[in-house]
Amino acid sequence: MEWRPGGETTIGPHRSAAVSAVALAALSGSACLLPDGQALAARSPAAARLSSGGKALMPVIVGGRSSERTRAAAATLAQYLGRIGNARFTVATGDGVSGIVVGRPGDFEKLPFRIEFAGGPFNRERYVLRSSSAGVWLLGATELAVEHAVWDVLYRLGHRQFFPGEAWEVVPRAEELAIALDADEKPDFHARRIWYNWGMRWGYNRRPYREWCARNRAVRGFVLNSGHTRAVGGWASRIANWAPRISGTLLDADGKAVRDFGGVDDGWFSVPVAAGQDGRLWKFQDTHGQRLLMTVPPCLARTAEELLLPREVVEADGR
Repeated sequence: MEWRPGGETTIGPHRSAAVSAVALAALSGSACLLPDGQALAARSPAAARLSSGGKALMPVIVGGRSSERTRAAAATLAQYLGRIGNARFTVATGDGVSGIVVGRPGDFEKLPFRIEFAGGPFNRERYVLRSSSAGVWLLGATELAVEHAVWDVLYRLGHRQFFPGEAWEVVPRAEELAIALDADEKPDFHARRIWYNWGMRWGYNRRPYREWCARNRAVRGFVLNSGHTRAVGGWASRIANWAPRISGTLLDADGKAVRDFGGVDDGWFSVPVAAGQDGRLWKFQDTHGQRLLMTVPPCLARTAEELLLPREVVEADGR
């Protein structure tokens, strides 16, 4: 894909070719081969100088219509650019014509080029990165895509979060900070998730885990629940000094008792799901001990109402 200031770029359903350079690094090759066998000379995008000698050379810009979530992403970018370049980057409201522009295209009035993202759920994580001597543009189809763009740029500048936790974060240092960008990005997998094995039960590592996911763009544009549940299965156990015994009953969607946990030892359990019971609300009743669900989404609540989302949340997510 070719871009020039004042030109037009339309982001369609397919991923385009992209070239990028970090800190004025040279491109790996001078040409690329098109599917029809024709050669296309690689053109390095113009670099933007971000900081020099401990001084920021341009501010981070958000639009007048930017959401709080987008503004938070811009503030994160400013903070990390400051740590990398040992400089103070400010966040200001602007029209998008110059500076380190962060947001959705509709947030700005005077972008130097036109960006249109295709609609639909498979494009909600799409974003573009552009640079010129006047600035850098991090533009996403949604707030989530804008966050991806921020962490992508920081990755290209050398930031790494190898594992959750401060000890596994790498923030580089650079006296001269510059970047050249021309990229159109979207995930190869639209639903991405990795998690600890039994490691999220106590809460102390939830925040480091969420930060690791965001910084590595290992999140989901939408929640994917597919197939049919054939069994409700998991692990039942005691909890020392709190629930020294296992008891209770599992009720299906019609209120029928399908498993009695009274008097059982710690161990696995599995209950077949009868026809017509899939996708409906089941219930644990008079329960002592611990239940860890494995074959169904672990959506447990004290009441049925706590499992429901407000209509405006569902409708907003659908848009």
